[in-house]
Amino acid sequence: MAIKSRWSGLTKDGLPAHQRLEIARQISESLSKEDTAALFAAMDHTPRSGGEQDWYLILNEIMEQMRRHGLGSDQYATRLGNMITDSSRPEVVRDYAIQHLALWIAPGNSEQVVPHEKNPGLIQSSLNSIVKAIEDPTIALTSIPGTALLALANISPNLPEENAAATWESLEAYLQGIISGDDSLHLSTRVSAIQAVSITGQQEFLPAIRLLAASEGTEPSIRLSSIASLGFYADSGDQTFLETLAAQNTQYKYAAQSALKRLAAQ
Repeated sequence: MAIKSRWSGLTKDGLPAHQRLEIARQISESLSKEDTAALFAAMDHTPRSGGEQDWYLILNEIMEQMRRHGLGSDQYATRLGNMITDSSRPEVVRDYAIQHLALWIAPGNSEQVVPHEKNPGLIQSSLNSIVKAIEDPTIALTSIPGTALLALANISPNLPEENAAATWESLEAYLQGIISGDDSLHLSTRVSAIQAVSITGQQEFLPAIRLLAASEGTEPSIRLSSIASLGFYADSGDQTFLETLAAQNTQYKYAAQSALKRLAAQ
């Protein structure tokens, strides 16, 4: 559909990015259904070659403002869920959609006053879209699975307990494969997986993370993440190992110190 004139500047690639951002920041909860439809239509814009980075900034702002103001609340979850699973969408767009959808379905302690998804069925279908993005082998070497894992970890405390538990249970086999060392996967996805399971305190992964943290043969970024993750588990059995590592002048020193601070704060 043609973009309504009030919002047409959003998709004008020749317009400076700061002007387009100002237009996006005019989005509010008082807008009409026609305005809402125009903004959803704008999300489908394909920027001209060379204008992608500016457009990603604008698109992120549209998603942000619509979410914050609850605009299109009856469609927001479905629209972003479809963007996440649409293989024709650029990686950056799908990353943004994941982050905003996660916050829409589980905004946190202030959810009573912040617009958010209230339909249990749409919350579950949104989680399904996020899980699908994590497990999709066709995008395993992109940033998308890692973005989705960390987004899911961050919102888990704010989800209904049964939804969070079932979602992580469905990912258990996938996560075991990554954390045990599937080198065909993007390195950053392995790092994100380790961070995600430690943030959410999933004890079944702790033995594998301990092995990665202790082994000098572990890839350095994986080992750094594993060492730091021990702080989230806050198990006193790791204290001696972390103290030893923190006293050594190696690249792992500060990760161990950070883990010890978390352990002490428990």
